[in-house]
Amino acid sequence: MLKKSEQLEVGFVLFLMAIFGVFLAAGLDYPPETRRLPLLISALTIVLLGIQLFSLLAKARRSQASPAGEAVPVDWRKSLLCFGVLGIALAVAFLFGIIVSSVTIVFGCGLVFGARNRVKLSLISLATGLVVYVVFVRVFNVVLYRGILF
Repeated sequence: MLKKSEQLEVGFVLFLMAIFGVFLAAGLDYPPETRRLPLLISALTIVLLGIQLFSLLAKARRSQASPAGEAVPVDWRKSLLCFGVLGIALAVAFLFGIIVSSVTIVFGCGLVFGARNRVKLSLISLATGLVVYVVFVRVFNVVLYRGILF
């Protein structure tokens, strides 16, 4: 039986795997020349998340086999808030597209993890959106999902 904190970690990895599984399935509908990069990124992310999941389960098994010392309590509030940010970013991606969603993820996670300077965080978030646009749309000529409102 996994501890509550380990269950949350495993759940988060499974949640991310499900999101990237949706991205992978959605990428299959892209034209053949533009779907290579999204499929590669989604598949690679799913593989890396699978390795992370295996690592988490192995660590949990080792900690159950040899309990050493008292565990330090972990504040999972920020991780739970990041679930909310990812949910909001998924809705933003559906409505406004991937570029706006990337800005939402960076800004939301920055707020959750305690960014003090909101102007700097806003500039970093907008720069992230610009980099996503330049790299994927201009350099690789990938047709990104534009959202149902555009």
